[in-house]
Formats: sequence, structure tokens, C-alpha cells
Amino acid sequence: FFDFFLITMLERKTLICFFCLLGASTVCSSGVLRGSGSTLVQPVQQLLSKTFQGFPFTVTYSGTGSGAGKQALITGSVDFACSEAALTLSEVAAVPDVQQLPFFLTGVAIGFHLPGFSAAGLQLNMSTSLLVDVFAERVVFWDDPCFVMLNPTASNLGLLPHIHVTRFVRSESSGTTNVFTTALNAFDSTWRSIGTRISWPNTTGTLFAVSGSNDIAVATLCSEFSLSYVGSNTAFQYNLALVQFVDARTGALQAVLSTSSIAAAADHFAEALTVPGSDMAVNLVNAIPPAYPIAGYTYFIYRQQNMSCEQAYWLQKYMLFSFQTTAEAIALALGFTPLSDAVGQVVQSKVAAMQCIDFLPSVLGGSATTGTLVLVSSLKERFEPSAPSPGAFASSEIVLEVAVPLAALLALLALLLGFFFVRRRRAAQRKLAEAPRGLVALMFTDIQDSTRLWNTFPEGFAEALEMHNKLLRALAQKFSGYEVKSQGDSFMLVFPTVAHSVQFSMSVQRDLLEVEWPKSLFEDELLAPQQCPDGAGYLWRGLRVRIGIHVGDLEPQLDNGVVDYFGPVVNTAARVEAKARGGQVCLSVEAYNELHDNHPQVIDEIVMGDMGFHRLKGLSGLVHLVHILPHELSARSFPLPKDLCCDRCQMALSCPKCDADVGQQPALRSNLGSSRRRSGAPTSALHSFR
Repeated sequence: FFDFFLITMLERKTLICFFCLLGASTVCSSGVLRGSGSTLVQPVQQLLSKTFQGFPFTVTYSGTGSGAGKQALITGSVDFACSEAALTLSEVAAVPDVQQLPFFLTGVAIGFHLPGFSAAGLQLNMSTSLLVDVFAERVVFWDDPCFVMLNPTASNLGLLPHIHVTRFVRSESSGTTNVFTTALNAFDSTWRSIGTRISWPNTTGTLFAVSGSNDIAVATLCSEFSLSYVGSNTAFQYNLALVQFVDARTGALQAVLSTSSIAAAADHFAEALTVPGSDMAVNLVNAIPPAYPIAGYTYFIYRQQNMSCEQAYWLQKYMLFSFQTTAEAIALALGFTPLSDAVGQVVQSKVAAMQCIDFLPSVLGGSATTGTLVLVSSLKERFEPSAPSPGAFASSEIVLEVAVPLAALLALLALLLGFFFVRRRRAAQRKLAEAPRGLVALMFTDIQDSTRLWNTFPEGFAEALEMHNKLLRALAQKFSGYEVKSQGDSFMLVFPTVAHSVQFSMSVQRDLLEVEWPKSLFEDELLAPQQCPDGAGYLWRGLRVRIGIHVGDLEPQLDNGVVDYFGPVVNTAARVEAKARGGQVCLSVEAYNELHDNHPQVIDEIVMGDMGFHRLKGLSGLVHLVHILPHELSARSFPLPKDLCCDRCQMALSCPKCDADVGQQPALRSNLGSSRRRSGAPTSALHSFR
């Protein structure tokens, strides 16, 4: 039994600590350290959290943007945050116990896409003053004399045409934006806007806001005659063409983005961090060449009073781990620059000196008044017990009175836990056996504008969400759907065939129109009832649910006792759903072909529209999408998804007006799935976008 118990405990990664009434020992329990913030730092944090041996605590990190991460820390939603923007005076004033430490170094790369530069072996030269002029719209064309003077070879080759400079900036609150705008102000004091999110000059209409570091890089790669700012690690990852900085008067090379030039910028300002009492915040912009002029620290931000001593202990261990050699190697591999030795020593000493103050009652060592603060000498001493004193438990009476009952208690607990885990494992195995496998249809769903609806109708939407969930679960059971998981207003479902998934989707779109939604929701224009053009019924009424479907070979897996699916099929299905609008059902071409070839009776029940080729986030190549609806809802219209690249041109397909009007309906291809279509099989009606 005990062999089985130990194996079970190791597989479950469960740690049991016992509370001893003879002292103030802390009960250890498994938990999670939650972090969020900078999307730039996200790859580093994800690898660090997987490498960190912090059992029984695990570490999670979500890339929400620096501003959102700091706000989550302030409200107590997470235990730590990461940001390229240091804490502001207002943030410190609002939450005095918030602290920050430099984490890694990064630079803000200036990426560009000018046709012909790469083939000619040229780099784009810019001065810091020219960079300000471009984003201030004092220089708006590529053949401006300022560009021509610094890039004479490119100008002579005709590579600097009279075309507007397209600029890409971050749309969300971003630490990268804070570093970049701080640098612009340092280069030219007339630039006044500094912050994680600002209002950019855009009188020419050539500035576009994009969410996330990765999407900025993709936008630059896909858009000719563009310029953007992006974190150095992302620039290296996507192999962007990067600006090199030169002297505005002589054209002499001053700085090129590299780990050494970023480190040089940190060395230039290192003294500010090593001064006793420093708040550890310093700008690394406009350093003397050859230091890179747009550099900065990423900050590890935490609070001193929003966690237990046990959480603080594991956070301290994770922070110390994050500044060790292994972590530095991970950061270097991902394009970051480690802290200098001097700054690293200051940071590690601050982390190692972290202490915990607990409220302990007098019976456990406090003063006569319950609730008096008791200072624990250090977190290490609190949670890593020292060796027992020489005379401890020397008496046989203590052994009989304490050790024997404790051993019996341990045996009883082992028996109970073993029984519990056996039942839990068997239940998980039953669920795994019930889950669909092989060639299946995978679906994701969610409600359009749910965040806005929550804020506008907090009570009404809560009731509507419950109705929505009840309807989807009832229909999933009717059409043999397997609910993998639900989160908020979204569902992940698996069906044994694509026909089941399509029939479920069509029923969802019909039945949502018949739900008795709270009347208050109809005050919203999106949810208000709208009749079909022929007056035969409702076209729109109530919540709008979007659905994405993809097919592929999948095997269910157990993840901490819960059935889940992983792999490219899952990723593709999620991205297909992201292309849909509320009230729309999107399918990958693989899903539609499977439906057409093997379930022709379902084809007769739907209308189909061709959405063309799309580049889906995080996936290589182009993905062909279609959308489907029940016949009675064929009058619904949807805006065409706007991709960053003109994918139809890249595929050498006809799109004569794509540059003039990105919203124009693309040509529908009637040969969709023709390579797999059966002879004589019925074809679906094509429904266009409007």
C-alpha cells in the first residue's frame, strides 16, 4: 500500500506538511504565484516558470501589457508584474508598499520595410532627430531630404520613393511605448507626449495602432514602406530589418542594436542604481555612443503587503532564481541582455534581505496583546527549518507521548489520501475513455462584446450568460458534443464528426433568437431585435455568439486529472474562431471539405460563403476559411476580416481593388473543395459578405 501511496504522491506532485501545536510552524500548501504584464517579457517568464523548481508552488504569467499588469498588481489580482515602464509617482502614491527591481535589459528596435534594401545589402540610416521628426509628422515622405542626405546610396538606386512613411505603434498600454516616447523627449524636448499609451500625431492618416509586440513585427514585415518600434528580442525573433543610428551632420555611424550596445547604455547610468536608497528606476535613453540610444530595464514589480509569508517565501525564491546563471542564459537566448555584475549584486542583495512580518497571537510568541506585530528574522528561517537542538526529544516520555500518536496520525492520513487519489484517478480515467478521439471536429465559441456588455448591464448580462450556458450545454448533449472546458463566456467542445458540430452550430444560431433574454439587454443596439427582410422571423435578437470549427486527429490527455486536448489542431481551431463575428460560424477549408465529402445531407441545410485566405496569428502559412449559416438566416451580413497582409495577392489570385478598398468583397471561388468533391454531390449556395 505504501509503495502505491508514494508513487501516487510523486505522480500528483503533492506535498504534505504537518502543523505542530508545539510551535509556530507554518502549514505548507500548494499554490500558484500569478504574474502578468509586459508582452515583451512573456517568453522569458514562461520559460523561467517552467524551469523553476518551486514545488509545491507553481508560477504562471500572462502577457497583458505593462499597464494592465501593474494595474492587476495594484488591485491584488496577481502576485507580481513585469513592465518596461518604471512605477510612476502616482502609482507609488496610490499603493505605497509596491516595489520594483530591474529584471533584464532590453532595447527598443526601430524596424523598417523598404523594398530593395535587403537585395542591395543596405541598412536604413537615421539620426535620433530624424526619428522624432518622423513620428511628429514633420517628415512624412521617404524621399524627404533628411532621409536622402543620410542614405545617398539608397536614394541613387531609387529606393526612397515619394511615398508616405507608414508608422505602426502599440494600441494598448505598453512599457515599450513608455521607453520609446521617453527617448523621443530626450532626443528633442519639443516632443511632449510620454507614457505607456499616448495620442500620436496622425494628420496624414498613415499611423496605425496594433496590439502586442508580435503583431507589430508582423505588421512591419507585411507592409511595405513602413516604420515601427518594437522590443529588441521580438525584432531579433522576427529578423526585422533595423535602423542604425548615425550622426545627423556627418552621417558617421553611432549605434547599432546589439546586446553589447544595450549593456553599454546600462553601464552609462549604472551609478544611479547603486546609490543607497535608490528606488531602482532609471531611464537608459540617449546614452553616449556607441551605447544604443533607446534602451531600458524591464522591471520585476511586487507588493510587500498583499501576500502571506509563505507566498512571500516562494516569490523570493523565484526572484532569486530569475537572477541566476540559468535564467540569464534563457534571457540571452531570447534576445534580452542580463544585468551588469554591479547592478545584479545590488538587486540580489535586496531580494535576499526580504523579511516577513506576521500577525501572531500571544500564545505563539507574540506580546501580551493578540495581533501585535512579530518580526520573523528572515523568510529562509521561517520556511526552511534548522537542524534540531542537541537535546531535542531526548526523553522517552516525549517519544511516547508525541512521536507515537503523530505516527498513527500520519498513517491514517496516508490511508485516507491514498483512497482519495485512487477514486480521483479512476474518475479521471473514466472521463478520458469517454472523450472523443481520432478524426474529430474541434470547436471554440464566445459571445461578441461580452466585456462591454458586462460593464453596461452587470445584472442583466449575468442572467443572460446563465441562459446562454444552459442552452449550449443542452444542445451539446443533443448533438453528441463533449465539453472540454468553459471559461467566462467561451466554450471548447469536441464532436465525433463535423456534421454534429455544424448541426449544433446551426441550432445555436436559431435557438438564441428564441431565448427570453432580460428586457434591459434590448436597449443595446447590438442586441435589439431585427426582423428578416421577408418578415418571416428574427434575423438578430439577443446575444451574438461566434463559432469556429476545425477538424483533425486528436487524442485526449489528462492534465492534472482533467481531460484536455493539445497541439496544432487546437491552435488552429482557436484562431479560426477569432476570425468570426458574432452570429457567424467559421470553418477551416479542411472542416468544410470533410463535411462536403462525407455528410452531403447536412450541406443541403446550410448556405456557405467564401472568406478567402488569411494569415492566422501564431500559425505559419495561409489558412482558407468559409462561413456557414442556416438558410433562414442567410440575410445576415458581416464585415470582411482585415488581415495585415494582402494574402490574395501573395497567392497570385485576382484582387484588382484590394489596395483601394480592403473592405471590398473578394471573389468567391466556386471550386472550393473540388479536389475532394464527389461526382454528383450537391453544392451549397454561396453567400457573400456585405
